[in-house]
Amino acid sequence: MAKRSRETSLSPSADGLSTSKMDQSNSDSEGAPSTKFAQIDDETASTLPPRVTCSLPPHRQVLEFQTYQEHEIHYAKEHTNRCSSCGKNFPSARFLGLHIDEHHNPLREELALKGDKTYSCFVDDCDRRCSTPQKRRRHMIDKHGFPKVPFASTADNQPD
Repeated sequence: MAKRSRETSLSPSADGLSTSKMDQSNSDSEGAPSTKFAQIDDETASTLPPRVTCSLPPHRQVLEFQTYQEHEIHYAKEHTNRCSSCGKNFPSARFLGLHIDEHHNPLREELALKGDKTYSCFVDDCDRRCSTPQKRRRHMIDKHGFPKVPFASTADNQPD
């Protein structure tokens, strides 16, 4: 094989790939931008307000938010730990799991008929299971100090 002369040979470019001198001179003479990325007009981009939207179920219409923080608050409240069967929201994944197991598990009724305890304690590190919701409530009051009357306000507890 014969060697090529240096004038027509390929020269390394800045990115390590080889391009011919003829290709480089053609692209420079056309006046095309040297980058592959289109430049965004900074003035146009800064004048448009950011548009953050939510189109997840159960919303029938697309919701718009002024800030990303408003969207994050909405998402945490409406779309995190949400039951896909009934649409209820829960404060943690543990409560969502308990809800699904107790309300949407078709085998739970069969286990209850067999005498298995199917109602788990709400406290994270307690493994106690009870046979009825009432027994679970009594366990939580006795062992974990839950109030006997849930969500009682101070005005309701005032003596007459």
